[in-house]
Amino acid sequence: MEWLLDKLLVRFGRHEAPVIQSPQLPPGQPIALFQGVLSNRRSQPVISEWFGAQHQGRNRWQILSLDQVLQLTGFTVGLANPGDISGQFDAITKILSDAVTFAREHMDQLRLDRGHVLGSRLREDQRKLKKWYDAALYRLVAEEMNARGAQAARIYHEQKKVKSLYQQRLDWLNDTFTAVNVPYLRVICVFAK
Repeated sequence: MEWLLDKLLVRFGRHEAPVIQSPQLPPGQPIALFQGVLSNRRSQPVISEWFGAQHQGRNRWQILSLDQVLQLTGFTVGLANPGDISGQFDAITKILSDAVTFAREHMDQLRLDRGHVLGSRLREDQRKLKKWYDAALYRLVAEEMNARGAQAARIYHEQKKVKSLYQQRLDWLNDTFTAVNVPYLRVICVFAK
């Protein structure tokens, strides 16, 4: 199946997607199927979602889950695609940029929602890290008061190591739990009557 999907995707150039006829859709209400990905600062995907944006007329759009798209279009029961979109292409092209804008807004909302969920976890991890950092430095400062010579040098290097580890872990937490503001969006296909 992955091979077939790859073969299908290479048939379309950049900024191209197939238009699939679906007799079950109401006229003038095409559905653009998107794959949206939001990554963290480490370029790791934190949100990957397939969803549809259905045109409801007059700059009104509705977000649909992948299951809703498949059900509304009849894709799950099998579609015959006669390959004739007679006159629909121009109408679809006109609204596609609006669909992309709406999909981007949807991904922004997902990022904000996930940020609220992950924000509490990030703050908790930062609190635990700060507690470890403070305890480690307190212990080293206490040892440093009575240290002389080689022992003082060892404590100095250990303090540098603790500070470095703290900063590395803090950067890692922030980069891992912070999603970038720009989603990757791909129009997979457009379903139209």
